[in-house]
Amino acid sequence: MVLRSDLLNLRAMGYNVERILRQKEEARIAHNVMLQRQAEQEERELRKREAESRLQKPDEAEADMMPGMFPSNAESKELSQEPRDSGGLLAGFGRRFGLELGANSQSASKDIQDRDIQNGMQQQDIPPPHSSSDAVNVPRAPGVNPPGVNPPGGSLSPQELSSILAKAIKSSRPHESSNLVSEPAVHRVQETHSYCDAKPGTDIHQVGNIQGIRVFLDREVERASQRAADDFMTTNYSGLQAFASILLSCAAIYGLPQKAVHIFYDDTGSAIAFNQAQSLFFNFRIFRKDHLPALNHGTVAQAITFWAVVFAHELAHNLEGDHNSNFHNYSEGLVAEHLLKIAATANKRIPAGGLCLHSLGNFFFIKGFLLTRLVLEHKSECQSPPFDINRHNLGSVDAGCWLPKTFDKAVVLIIDALRYDFTIPVNSEVHHFHNALRVLHDTARQYPENAFLLPFIADPPTTTLLRLKGLTTGTLPTFIDAGSNFAGTAIEEDNLVAQLRSAGKTLVHLGDDTWHQLFPDYFQPNLTHAYDSFNVWDLHTVDNGVTEHLLPLLEPRNAGKWDVIFGHFLGVDHAGHRYGPDHPATNEKLKQMDNVIRQVVTSLDDETLLVVLGDHGMDTKGDHGGESDDEVESALWMYSKKPVFGHGHNGILEPPSTARDRAVGQIDLVPTLALLLGMPIPFNNLGSPIAEAFVTSKQPDWQRLASVNALAAAQIQRYQREYSKARGLDNNVFANSLKIWEVAQDLWRSALQPNNESHSYKSAYATFSDYQRETLRICRSLWARFDVVSMTYGITLQTGSLLIIAVYARASTPCRAEDVPVLLRHILITTPFCVILALGLGMAFPHIGVLNSSLLGFAAGGFLGFASALRKVPYGYSIPMPNSCWGWIPLVFTLLQAIGFASNSYTIWEDEILMFLLSTFACLAISATIRQSSSSDRILGLIQASIFFVLTRVASLSRLCREEQMPYCKSTYYASATSSTSASWQLLIPFASSMVLPSLIKSYFRGTRSYEGSAVIWIGVVLRLGLLACGVFWSLDAADDNDWLSVDKDILRTLKTTIAQLILGTALVAGTTYYVLAKPCISIEVPPTTDENDAGNVTPYKPKSVTVFGYSNMHGSRYFLIVGNWLLAIVLLQKPMGGGAIVILALQIFALLEVVDSNDLSQSAVGPVVLALLGSFYFFKTGHQATLASIQWESAFIPLKAIHYPWSPMLVFLNTYGAQILTTIAVPLLALWKKPPQKKGLLGDVAMAMATYILYFAVINLATTMWAGWLRRHLMLYRIFSPRFLTGMAVLLVVDIFGIVVALGSVRWNFLSVSEVFGWA
Repeated sequence: MVLRSDLLNLRAMGYNVERILRQKEEARIAHNVMLQRQAEQEERELRKREAESRLQKPDEAEADMMPGMFPSNAESKELSQEPRDSGGLLAGFGRRFGLELGANSQSASKDIQDRDIQNGMQQQDIPPPHSSSDAVNVPRAPGVNPPGVNPPGGSLSPQELSSILAKAIKSSRPHESSNLVSEPAVHRVQETHSYCDAKPGTDIHQVGNIQGIRVFLDREVERASQRAADDFMTTNYSGLQAFASILLSCAAIYGLPQKAVHIFYDDTGSAIAFNQAQSLFFNFRIFRKDHLPALNHGTVAQAITFWAVVFAHELAHNLEGDHNSNFHNYSEGLVAEHLLKIAATANKRIPAGGLCLHSLGNFFFIKGFLLTRLVLEHKSECQSPPFDINRHNLGSVDAGCWLPKTFDKAVVLIIDALRYDFTIPVNSEVHHFHNALRVLHDTARQYPENAFLLPFIADPPTTTLLRLKGLTTGTLPTFIDAGSNFAGTAIEEDNLVAQLRSAGKTLVHLGDDTWHQLFPDYFQPNLTHAYDSFNVWDLHTVDNGVTEHLLPLLEPRNAGKWDVIFGHFLGVDHAGHRYGPDHPATNEKLKQMDNVIRQVVTSLDDETLLVVLGDHGMDTKGDHGGESDDEVESALWMYSKKPVFGHGHNGILEPPSTARDRAVGQIDLVPTLALLLGMPIPFNNLGSPIAEAFVTSKQPDWQRLASVNALAAAQIQRYQREYSKARGLDNNVFANSLKIWEVAQDLWRSALQPNNESHSYKSAYATFSDYQRETLRICRSLWARFDVVSMTYGITLQTGSLLIIAVYARASTPCRAEDVPVLLRHILITTPFCVILALGLGMAFPHIGVLNSSLLGFAAGGFLGFASALRKVPYGYSIPMPNSCWGWIPLVFTLLQAIGFASNSYTIWEDEILMFLLSTFACLAISATIRQSSSSDRILGLIQASIFFVLTRVASLSRLCREEQMPYCKSTYYASATSSTSASWQLLIPFASSMVLPSLIKSYFRGTRSYEGSAVIWIGVVLRLGLLACGVFWSLDAADDNDWLSVDKDILRTLKTTIAQLILGTALVAGTTYYVLAKPCISIEVPPTTDENDAGNVTPYKPKSVTVFGYSNMHGSRYFLIVGNWLLAIVLLQKPMGGGAIVILALQIFALLEVVDSNDLSQSAVGPVVLALLGSFYFFKTGHQATLASIQWESAFIPLKAIHYPWSPMLVFLNTYGAQILTTIAVPLLALWKKPPQKKGLLGDVAMAMATYILYFAVINLATTMWAGWLRRHLMLYRIFSPRFLTGMAVLLVVDIFGIVVALGSVRWNFLSVSEVFGWA
């Protein structure tokens, strides 16, 4: 848009026209000539008036004057072309921090003069400019400025000046009397030119108190009415509250005691403020007239800035009574020293307390919701078997502790993510993961007495760390293991590795370094080799390292160096994460494992047991973490060169063809290995020995089977008894299992009788197995007990924080920004009191806990402080009911989603529901736009609403289906449903985006003539090249994956990471720096400032107008630069399909901005809510779901070759929540788009939009939390409801952090940049 205005009007509105004019060199020269002539004329007039004044008024003796009374003005003077800048320090720093102390920067003193003119006061001689060489000899405020101190214009160091200014602040004190009377006086000040300081008479007295500030009223006002004092306090109560809040904020800036601040009111007069014997008085009349109306629009920055400068003025009078050069240096020194605090206070917006309350609410709910179990410290001992099986010569490691050992040594190989069907040969529908690892199945089928292969079922969550805990302790996984010795991730409870170590076995570990987190210092250091486990792009380093060190250890010459080897291969898992299971890389890794196992089998001796297992499986994309069948179904294979295994108990010799047949639990491995190696069964074990390991294939040894099951069941019964004591459980809890235990014991005693037949042992074996299964069922139910009280605390805190945000965001008469000091002050008062009280309760009632009570006290203090502050803020708060279609839409959309999360099918199909809601909004926008009276708004809104609808449908083509959506959903995000790589055609998306997106953004900017200045460079060049580099990166990545280039892979990967680092550095480092320093996206046309007549003489003249291109969208166009920075970074961190979705999201944001503008919805909640819906929708469109398995871990290695903390987790974080991060940063655009720089209340509008946006996610978080708690016994809790609750919690945290820190911080810099040219609104 184009703005044309007379220069005088621009200057009167606070615009720094001189800075605009100086952009043209010719204009600057002509302008300086004009200013020089004008200054000479003004100096002549000033001297003339001084002479006339001396003739009219003889010099008067010095009289007692009231320091700080501003001089009145005689007449309005034409504004000078160059505003006087007496402090270069303020002129430089002030502009950068939002306090324009140049043209608009001296807003306080300029407004003071203007206001005196408007009040009809006679102007005295205006003080001339000061210089450091001015001679000063004037009286100072008594007792403040010590003798011998040079004036600040002299040689004072910054430290000395700071010390003097601190004394000026400390010397302020309260006015002791309830009355204040002074006579008018005029005092002559001698400087380069003399002038007079004048003070009107004052007669005021105290009439009330507001927020601890005493309020004084002029007696002339009281004389007009006998009830003037009472009426004044009642009528102006809300305004006085607002003024007191502003003054207290300013006092806090300077560290000024509250009692030194006073409010006064008079009907007429020139005084804005005055200093009476170090007591500061501020005029409520000025505030009510000039600043109170602006607060209705949420604009507090101007009031804070103005009164902070007035404070500096009055504090300077504690050092210097007169308005001379020393005084100005002191006052400007105060402003300069507290400049950052002034800017920060002036730009305060949403309090971060909401983030604290959200976090506390989630903490308490998680604490009660996530399952816990008590870890017992008991250890099983070799000499203390839990059951007497009539075996002699036991109780020693050499013979066997509880059962004669079968093997002396063992090699345990873990193939990470070894899914069971990877081991089963197939003849049809062959995938890449078929028929590659045949040795396990072939050996088990051909030699059933030497090997067996069984499905090995993991307990979810299927993460490696939790699976290793289950594989070594035999216990069920819970999210929180509570116990006295719980420390970090190390396993402190009894486990198989600890038993082996206690028995003096030499343990060796090779591979995944997760083992060293769980078992620190357990392994022989000279033989152990650990490797980084998180670099999923590295398929070979770990596997090659394990193989390199494993095979030499199996040679006969090294047989005495070790007893048990744990080798953990990661290649299959990494291939699945990177490519998916159906990829040649997975086939290659499985073949490598087949070859390694064959070599190990060849190298084994008869006394060594070989175990090969998978800790979990993988889904169709190669991920894991959830509880789908593909994720929990792994494989277990045991091999021995001596024939000790069999299938005599069931007679089935063939390995199961599917994982649904004859599956065993992973916890069953612990008692099996312990008894085979002659070790005690770990105390906390709940597993049952695997029958195939203890029975022969020809003649089943039922006595042996009954013996091992009796030992395992007896150990479980011992654990059950001790756990009941520790938890204080009632005997009825284990009543059923105890009955089975008694029956099993009777059967065992019966089987021991002479002449007993084998079926008695068989019956005992079956009954002991029944006891183990029943006890396991009971333990699962025990550890699924939720702390409902803690969950209730969490839900209550979340509800309270939601109500606070709702009041703050959607109040009918919002005063958001200026209420922050009041809110914080009340919260700071109530919170310590509540915390102390809660700590007392926590110590009085130990079952509550000190930590819980203190956190609850902190939250209660926040709620009480906010509630009490509502009674003190200047305006009442209320949540209005919607009265229009646009008012109901965000409410209905939000509530529909909140209610819908109670349904598992709704949660599963959330992405489709979001598409429906967004399409509905687009249709409603089209309908509403058609009825617009303005043809331009109608056409523009109709086009943009249609674009919004089309883009929603296009984005829906990017889809990653979750298991529960099959077969009604087809994934398109990757090359196939079983792949984790992009299709070849998807590589074109980044290149197409680099050509299309900058051009389309340019078209939106040109609609407001904003494609100027910074926008041309950053959008037209940097963004385009950045997107092009993203295309190059993903092309090189595909070339690396598919071996398209005959280039060394190390060189290729170095090139990739270098490109990625350059992109991220440009977007987030250089881009942010550029954004902070960038000027507004405008250009200015200045007409010629000289005129050449017919004689060829050049005559300078003053231009009457300038043309500013991009004026009407100055805030919005510049703010988008920070959105573009994060857009580029997020596009890089997504797969090509996800990057294309983010590009579409950016275009939809522009379409939404135009729809909001054409329908005048910037104050409505519909914009923030729809933007939140877009963020949630594109979370799914970038290849994510509310499941652990959908996390794209490989994004951590886009700019890195290895794991680097904290950068690697941050990269995964940006990849996962990139869509929500982008929409969060874009929220301020809803208030800034197509808004001129001088529009009132813009900062308040930004605060309202951000609070409303956060409010939506707070509602979603509360809804998912409540439904997860209510449905805690639902079959799909941990598969659907719990992951969605955790996702909602994480998204709310993301929105809080990026909204408060990044978005609002960027808004601040945006306003500072714009204010440099046009001043503060």
